[in-house]
Amino acid sequence: MPRQSPGMPSCSGYRTLCLSFVNWPAWWSCGATMIVEMRPLAFVPVLIFCFLPQGGRAQAVNNLCRSVVAAETHTGGFEFGHIDNRVDAPIVDREFKGRVIGEHNQQSLDSALVQLRGKRTRGAVVKIRTGPSGDFRFPSLPPGPYFFVAVAEGFQSISGCVVIERKAHNGQPVILRLPLGV
Repeated sequence: MPRQSPGMPSCSGYRTLCLSFVNWPAWWSCGATMIVEMRPLAFVPVLIFCFLPQGGRAQAVNNLCRSVVAAETHTGGFEFGHIDNRVDAPIVDREFKGRVIGEHNQQSLDSALVQLRGKRTRGAVVKIRTGPSGDFRFPSLPPGPYFFVAVAEGFQSISGCVVIERKAHNGQPVILRLPLGV
């Protein structure tokens, strides 16, 4: 899913994201509506481009992810923390990659476990441990929806949905923030 550009003001009053030109092709190609607004930022006029995703496409991804999360949550095979926290927004990208950090101190988590499963994994839970930098990457996943869970010792787990699409914009790595355990 395209991410809000750092340092850009939000598009208050619109249910939209403020995106940089780098994200333009991904949203334009899926039938997005563009809103242009001029605002002062530190006494300098800034032109803000906001894109409203085509309703049908965004709703279809949300519905797809809801069904994947509902089907996978109680299936078994995943390691969860004592408390599981859901990532509400689906992640849509060409590949699932990112970093696992502690929510309380923003430090990378070494040996965190990132797991995923979808129809394309043929029922198997695919697991990757992060290195000292907290980075993870699932290369060459076939297109489709996947349920993921990230967990580390002493932390609560987080789970959600990632949709791999070959036409998606290959965005910044995802940051998975794990809350401290209970």
